[in-house]
Amino acid sequence: GTTKWQLDRSGTTVKSGVATASSGCPTRGTWQVKLGVLAAGSYTLRMYEVSMANGQVIAETSKPFTVR
Repeated sequence: GTTKWQLDRSGTTVKSGVATASSGCPTRGTWQVKLGVLAAGSYTLRMYEVSMANGQVIAETSKPFTVR
């Protein structure tokens, strides 16, 4: 259970990395991403999985959030 992530602000990636779940398939594990202190503003956290065969994105989700 490894996934890549990127944090975007106004269309620019400000941080990125990899998160590894506490367990892999077929069970569901938990994971966490430590973003540190962020300036106030709107962000989008994108999580995605890349195919080992060809490097293409095969699964993706994103969640917007606001820091006040």
